[in-house]
Amino acid sequence: MADDWQDHALSTRHMHNRNSRRDSKDKKTAVFDVRKTFGDYEVKCTAYDRVLKSSIGSQDQDDLDEPQLELLRLTDDGQGILGQLKLPGAVVATVVLAASRKRLQIITDRLSGDVAGDQEDDEDEDGNSDDHDEEDDDDDDASLDRFDTFEKNSFRSPKFWLAWNGVVDSKARENAPPSSPVVTRKSSNAFSFKSSAYQEGLGYVVFTTNDCRRFKGTLSCRELGWKDVSLNGFKSTGRSENDRPVAWAGKDVDGDAGARGKGGVQMPGPEGRVDPTTRRVIFD
Repeated sequence: MADDWQDHALSTRHMHNRNSRRDSKDKKTAVFDVRKTFGDYEVKCTAYDRVLKSSIGSQDQDDLDEPQLELLRLTDDGQGILGQLKLPGAVVATVVLAASRKRLQIITDRLSGDVAGDQEDDEDEDGNSDDHDEEDDDDDDASLDRFDTFEKNSFRSPKFWLAWNGVVDSKARENAPPSSPVVTRKSSNAFSFKSSAYQEGLGYVVFTTNDCRRFKGTLSCRELGWKDVSLNGFKSTGRSENDRPVAWAGKDVDGDAGARGKGGVQMPGPEGRVDPTTRRVIFD
């Protein structure tokens, strides 16, 4: 009887370890849910901190909002994620995340008006036409299919290519180092953006786990001399899909900027900047 407590403790510990290993394995094979990405992320970027230090005083920095990445919802075609990147005093932009560079190019072309919204891309033309005749799903099933597009296993961290389009602060540009020929050449070859009124760039985001609490990534901005500068962030607020309007190259993404009126989010032109407190456009 004296050894009963030892046998019990050892067997209990043994079972605990086995359960932990099984739980860990289950997490690794869990299916990725893109809705986990939706929310607000506080952003840290050393290159951004340097821009603020050189372009505005320390007192003015205290008046700025915290840098933030907001991921709002899926694109209309369900193939990308729409959001906004706010680096007050440097960049205010709409962002699109997609699982591949090809898909990202297709989405940005559509947002820029270079591809008709109902035009099929190459990936959709490869057969399966008979399947469309048999599909008669309700709205709930269609909604689920949109999210299923992003399903991944967690043995590979969820990774997304990123494109942004917006405004670079004029003072930040004036104090930025000149763009290197390498940055300019690679940027022009990588993607084809048609609009010249707004600045744009590329990057990527990798979530460390499937719960999308933290991410690491890079960002490029030719006007600021950034080439794959490092940034990271953590989720401060999670939420469901948000239908807040966003703009790409000055045009409402949903094509209804006029109907939204003052409630809409219209990106300022290159000659304007966004007041961090009132969020109104200020023309210097």
